[in-house]
Amino acid sequence: DGQWIPPDKFIPLAERHHRIRKLTNRMLDLLVADAQEIPRDLARAMYFSVNLSAEDLAARAIAQRVADVRQACGVDGVMVEATEGVL
Repeated sequence: DGQWIPPDKFIPLAERHHRIRKLTNRMLDLLVADAQEIPRDLARAMYFSVNLSAEDLAARAIAQRVADVRQACGVDGVMVEATEGVL
């Protein structure tokens, strides 16, 4: 219905139904697409931050996926944060 749903409502739901990795991958794909709009020389001075769930962090491929996204975005840094549910 077009209403905004805060992350503290939809993330636990995605985790509970094992959809969080799909959501994370979609978010990373959108990050790469959005980063294409930033001039490369500007992007190099930036970093991106991504929240990962316990399920994301347990996935074998997550480190490589984040590294690939960082390279595709052309940024030098990545900040990875664990979602509150991990704690």
